[in-house]
Amino acid sequence: MKHVLFAVLLGAACAVAIACGGSKSAMRATPAAPAAMSPEPAGGMPGDQRSQIEQLDAKITADLGTLKLERPTTPPATSPEAMSAGGVAATADPTCKPPVTQTCSDSCKLADSICENAGRICGLAEDLGNDRWAKEKCSSGTASCEAARKRCCGCS
Repeated sequence: MKHVLFAVLLGAACAVAIACGGSKSAMRATPAAPAAMSPEPAGGMPGDQRSQIEQLDAKITADLGTLKLERPTTPPATSPEAMSAGGVAATADPTCKPPVTQTCSDSCKLADSICENAGRICGLAEDLGNDRWAKEKCSSGTASCEAARKRCCGCS
């Protein structure tokens, strides 16, 4: 009888130890995520938009480098507001008729990419409101678009 009682008590002690140990590890394994406690606003965080602008601007810089163009320093003739509508492709201009060569085709594809990215930057800048840095990136992207467009349309 002593042995049975001892075995029952030992089994109960093991069960309690396992249950307590399991709940501690479960508590450690499931901490509340900070993001779950503070939902992101519908428009995204300003830092996220700035990060996107930086990435798009870096793509413009790379495409300009491939075209062997310096980043323009003069303000664009096209208003940043016009660019925020999604960018105007270099080849969308009906007067732009570059020769059908691989070089011109590549040049125009890069110009279209630059203009599309500039338009996206301007859209993000518009979302950020009075953010001077973002507006400057929009203007810079727009000027880069115009320079790339000239390269495409003037290709020979």
